Amino acid sequence: MSGSVLYTGHLMRRFLVDGISRGDRSVLIAGEEFCHLSKVLRLKLGDQLSVFDGKGIELSGRIESIRKDRAIIEITCIKDTPSESRLEITLIQGIVKGRKMDIIVQKATELGVSVIQPFYTKRTIPRLDRGGEEKRLIRWRRVAIEAVKQCGRVMVPDIARPLKYGEAIEGYGDCLKLVPWEMERAAGFKGVVEENASEGIERLTVLIGPEGGLSAEDVREACDKGFLPVSLGPRVLRAETAAIAVLSILQYEFGDMG
Repeated sequence: MSGSVLYTGHLMRRFLVDGISRGDRSVLIAGEEFCHLSKVLRLKLGDQLSVFDGKGIELSGRIESIRKDRAIIEITCIKDTPSESRLEITLIQGIVKGRKMDIIVQKATELGVSVIQPFYTKRTIPRLDRGGEEKRLIRWRRVAIEAVKQCGRVMVPDIARPLKYGEAIEGYGDCLKLVPWEMERAAGFKGVVEENASEGIERLTVLIGPEGGLSAEDVREACDKGFLPVSLGPRVLRAETAAIAVLSILQYEFGDMG
């Protein structure tokens, strides 16, 4: 489950380890991460790597010892290169089928989201029982972790438990809340965002419908909660395309992609 990023001129393998601190002189890698280190990547004594906790700390070092079920990493430095966006984005995402949801979680993570809140509506195609929902949630969280490792982030986004639509759109404070909708024609995405970004944007919430789209009733309910309907242009985008497009535009305009 390791990833790699370009670091000081070469590829640095990255491993998720809970409970590390900035003052650690050595770190133990065990369990699934150790299996990947030793059996898949076949790293050896002296190889360079980094460990991060998914909450903001990343340390780099070299493999000091390898035993049957663990490796000890000698820490050589703290990595302080900024990799998190200054823009805090919550993605409220209608659940879509199979691998499409994995793609949304993966790309949203790469694009810097802080929270992904999946939801069900009447138009949601996959209907999961409690056991199936738990398996999907575990899978989505693993996909997010893999994406974090690959793209160099130090924060793993919160993948929340799926909620019913009405519950999923509650709250989020007074931040800018957007709901792209294919039936919206008057309010263009760019115009709405620019109109509401005169003093800059630090927090955003984006609501993306499932494969069947959001109904007029769904959009009215979202508007009652403070969401602004916006158009993404004349073409109808798939759910996964809409999520990636919106997040990319927001990071370019207000985040760290510009």
